[in-house]
Amino acid sequence: MEVQRTTTFTPPHLPSIVARPRLLARLDARPAPKLMLLLGQAAQGKTTLAAAYLKTQLTSVAWIDLDPTAADPANFYYLLVRALDHAGLLGDAARFLDNPVLALGPGEGTARWRARLKELFSRWGSQGLLVIDGLERIPRRSASIALLQTLLDHQPDGLRLLLLSRREPPLKFQHLSVRRQALVITNGELAFTREEIASFFTQVLSNTATTVLIAPLALAAAHNLGIQPQAYMMAVGLAASMAFASPVASPVNTLVMGAGNYRFSDYVRIGTPLLLIGLIISMLVLPLLWPF
Repeated sequence: MEVQRTTTFTPPHLPSIVARPRLLARLDARPAPKLMLLLGQAAQGKTTLAAAYLKTQLTSVAWIDLDPTAADPANFYYLLVRALDHAGLLGDAARFLDNPVLALGPGEGTARWRARLKELFSRWGSQGLLVIDGLERIPRRSASIALLQTLLDHQPDGLRLLLLSRREPPLKFQHLSVRRQALVITNGELAFTREEIASFFTQVLSNTATTVLIAPLALAAAHNLGIQPQAYMMAVGLAASMAFASPVASPVNTLVMGAGNYRFSDYVRIGTPLLLIGLIISMLVLPLLWPF
């Protein structure tokens, strides 16, 4: 049996192309939940959302991206301890890593790793966040699921847990739900709203291409409502021109990125307030110039 040693334990650096403040606000709720579970199909933005959330946290973060080898409890235990150690959350990890692939019987082996995990958490004295991505890659009846259940049952107060999965894992966390310490965001809640889709097109496509796509929709909406389309069309033009929050939203943004040595985060930090100011002014002025 071979322990997977190529897994990275550092959170991925993913650009947050689509801002999702409604979901980030739930993850950042107070008091902070001990368990957060993101359940969604592929391309629903689970990993991107988790990475964006971690950027707002000041605590140490351990990240595990699982693969099928984690179905073995020895491998899962090894990855767990290595990730916590990599994040600086374990003072003495060596004693918890000896003989990670000791060949024991299935039942005895599972009990061994569960006992070691309980011992690890009984000595816990750190503050941190553990993220486990790709939980669906572990079979539902795997011994590693039982090990993860042990983690939930003996989760120390200083360790918060964020799980990402394409399907609901067979875990019991009613004790956390009763105390309102569990947060579950489902596939339906992860689905992009109309506003987020519009933001994606504005910040990923060029402003000219966005205008070509959205203008006919705005014209049709004004026609269906029986009102003059000038305000709608002007709103589309202004929105497309206010593509400040991404270096790829406008050719001008792209041109100055290299010359000014700007980073993607610089556009988000400066561009977002400008977008909000433009939105407020547009909502106040357009109805005055073109009454509905």
